[in-house]
Amino acid sequence: MKNTRIIIGCVIITLAYVLFLNPYSISVGGVTGLAVALNRSLHIPYTPMLIVFNIALFIAGIKVRGWAYTVRSFLAMLLVGILLDLPYPSVTPTFSKTSSMIIGSVCSGVGYGMVISADTSTGGSDQLALIIQKRLPRLSIGTIMTIFDGAVVLFDWTFGGSLLFSVIAVILCNSAIDLTDMAVNSKAVPVWFSKSMSWYKRMSPQLRYAMCIFIVCEISIAMMLRGTLII
Repeated sequence: MKNTRIIIGCVIITLAYVLFLNPYSISVGGVTGLAVALNRSLHIPYTPMLIVFNIALFIAGIKVRGWAYTVRSFLAMLLVGILLDLPYPSVTPTFSKTSSMIIGSVCSGVGYGMVISADTSTGGSDQLALIIQKRLPRLSIGTIMTIFDGAVVLFDWTFGGSLLFSVIAVILCNSAIDLTDMAVNSKAVPVWFSKSMSWYKRMSPQLRYAMCIFIVCEISIAMMLRGTLII
């Protein structure tokens, strides 16, 4: 089950960048966002950059989280890098910049959240957040990532990124990460969310997981019908 969540999460992250965020130069922060900014300006492949940027974090991950976690995270990072490096056909956005920002940031947050819910990361800010949360459990993963991602967004802005849209995207993405992680692992959720989603809490974890898969499939089918997803 963990491996399935990791693979699906990595695919969702890639689709969010390729279909919605990259066409409008929108960043959701993190080391992946940093790699996107450098790829856009210097045309450096994603996979080597992700490996170089994450070496120190993976070494720290071995000491803090152990070998199993670090190996899973390294493989997840490689999968995201390889998927992003694939030669995709040019995709002409059919959504507005605002719509793409909302859809892309939420989808990427769901993808990251699914990977994190499997006690794994894709390296970068989620890796850093998991290590810090081990020491400071009162801080949510989304909060830690928002702080780190803000600095990345400012860096991306210097390479032609969209500052305002990226800031909003970071907030949406990290909120989606927290909610996805809490939903999949049946953690406590915010009061406002708990009251409005009481029906969801009564569902079994397996049914919640199946519902997430169904929603992702529905979104993919809708995009294929609109001609925005080319397989």
